[in-house]
Amino acid sequence: MAKTIAILTSGGDSPGMNAAIRAATMVAVAKGHRMLGVRHGYKGLLDGKIGQIGTEDVNSILREGGTILYSARSRRFHDAAERAHAREILTQHGVDGLIAIGGNGTLTGLTLLS
Repeated sequence: MAKTIAILTSGGDSPGMNAAIRAATMVAVAKGHRMLGVRHGYKGLLDGKIGQIGTEDVNSILREGGTILYSARSRRFHDAAERAHAREILTQHGVDGLIAIGGNGTLTGLTLLS
């Protein structure tokens, strides 16, 4: 059964973020899933900056630094009502799963979102 998977990067840029975006996208698309990219991390999620990404978007990103999805921190995401809003946005886009690439803060945000 096909799923819709969203992916975001959060916190500071680091080596390997584009490689992780590419790998997740290539595998998901190969398995028949729909991939959505969230631009500007949790801030972008709250602002609804979500769009479909495919293999053509990630084929040549391995040598690029940073992250093609851009990254940002968001103080708004610390608020429970804002996280509820983020869940609503994910639901509106039919997202079945969210991949978050980053460090400790990113994983904390993902835990709070779940």
